[in-house]
Amino acid sequence: MNEYKIKRVFSIHEVFKPLPWYVRDVIPILRSDGEPIAYCEVDGHSRLMRELPCEIFNHELKRLNVLNGEEFASFMSEYGLVGCFEKNRELFSSSLLKLDISDRSQVLRFEADMDFLALLPKNPSDYFISRQEIETRYSELQEGIACVAKDHKVLSVVSAAEAATTVWSLLSSAKTVKAIMQSDDPETIAKLADISVDGLYDEIQEDDEYLNWLMRGISPQIGIVIDMPDGTCGKPSFDDLILEYKRGCFEQAVALQIWEFSLHGEGYSVCSECGEVFVRKRSTNRNGSPRNTSLFCCDKCKNRYTQRKYRKSPAYQLKQEKKKASKPSSSNVIKRTS
Repeated sequence: MNEYKIKRVFSIHEVFKPLPWYVRDVIPILRSDGEPIAYCEVDGHSRLMRELPCEIFNHELKRLNVLNGEEFASFMSEYGLVGCFEKNRELFSSSLLKLDISDRSQVLRFEADMDFLALLPKNPSDYFISRQEIETRYSELQEGIACVAKDHKVLSVVSAAEAATTVWSLLSSAKTVKAIMQSDDPETIAKLADISVDGLYDEIQEDDEYLNWLMRGISPQIGIVIDMPDGTCGKPSFDDLILEYKRGCFEQAVALQIWEFSLHGEGYSVCSECGEVFVRKRSTNRNGSPRNTSLFCCDKCKNRYTQRKYRKSPAYQLKQEKKKASKPSSSNVIKRTS
């Protein structure tokens, strides 16, 4: 008779909830002209984040100016570091500071080992970046990190290029999802998503693969473990690769929001004010109203629409006329002379 026991285990118990992640203060590294180079997550005040505001990709993320370093750093200090998913950055800052930027082969190895993107071409179609430009950027990174490290313990670093690319990728995926929700016609989808019809399938597949990659750690898995007589337990039988990435982060939580958004897409609405496609209304008073009763994506749009409509009403026009009539005319004003 076997002494060990077999027990059922699951990769997650609270299905379709983002894994919690820590949010810490983020300090931007800026060039003299204000252009962001990188962002440092520093030790100090931290809090555990478990969820994001409803449909953040339709609101805060969409309004975010990723080219404004101070604004982006403030955003990450509130919601978490962006662009560092599944990347080993524990020794990143010290490794970067020791890097000999004049040795191109060393720089290339560093980028490959750390999965690091130092900078984006100014023109997306320009894939060539001069060696001098790369050396300049790495020199600026080293100086910036060293400066931040004087007053703070640097925990993680992401380049401005990594952070911006992550936001653009998430918004692109959300835009594709919304386009497919509104139509099944390839030409209409391509127009709504700003994608060429010829490359539509590949673009959609690329966006979906990106979302699936982000959600690997929160994909439900079922398996077993061997429970030994001495109380020790073996590893779960499901994919160890999934377990390796079982940690939360900002982009993972956004990817899950986009997935849920797509899942309930049949009940989508189009905001009567801004024209945005939404599924769950953003409200400060309640969790959101059902699709068939929601005319606005958020309270801000509802208030803006209501105010504009009121200003066009006879009651408002009459009020303005009375206010204008109550003001003294210039002819009735006695001018004081010295």
